[in-house]
Amino acid sequence: MLLIVIAAALGLLAGGFPGLVIGAALGYWISRSLRHTVLGGLQVVQSQLLDSTFSELTGEIRRCARERPPERCSRSNIASTTLI
Repeated sequence: MLLIVIAAALGLLAGGFPGLVIGAALGYWISRSLRHTVLGGLQVVQSQLLDSTFSELTGEIRRCARERPPERCSRSNIASTTLI
C-alpha cells in the first residue's frame, strides 16, 4: 500500500491526474512483484529446513534400528539422541 501511495504521489507531481493513475498502477505492480519475490524465497527456505529436519530424523531412526534392539528404539530415545 505504501508503494502505491508513493508512486501515485510521484505520478501526480510529474503528470497530473493521468500520472496519478499510472503511478498508482506502477506502485501496485511493484509491490505485488516484491511480495511474490520475498514470499517465494521464504517458501524455498522453509522447504529446505523441513527437508533437512526430516532427513536427520530419518537417519536417526535407521541408525537406531540397525544398532539397537527394537525395544530400545522408542520415540524418546531417538529424540534424546537427535537433540545432543
